[in-house]
Amino acid sequence: MSPTQEEKLKDELITRAWKDPAFRALALKDPNRALIEMGAQPPADFKVTILADEPGRLHWVIPVESEEELLEADLEAVAGGMGGLGQLGGSSPTPPPKTRRLGSS
Repeated sequence: MSPTQEEKLKDELITRAWKDPAFRALALKDPNRALIEMGAQPPADFKVTILADEPGRLHWVIPVESEEELLEADLEAVAGGMGGLGQLGGSSPTPPPKTRRLGSS
């Protein structure tokens, strides 16, 4: 499923849960069954977790980490190009130090 399809399905699920209390209860209890009821066909080994916001509670999702993602320091190094003295013929700026991911050597 593409990210666009996933967003569309999530939006449809939320809209339906707001309008239909019985569907909301099903989505919270058995998300895969709710998806099937919406016409989606999640694989048997596919697991969805649905949480409902409530006053005084905040849910954060930690996305899957990709080795291909650039670290923040890497993004800052390429975001502005050479900039500064590099464009005027001076010396190039010193790149930021490499940042290690936790748990790596």
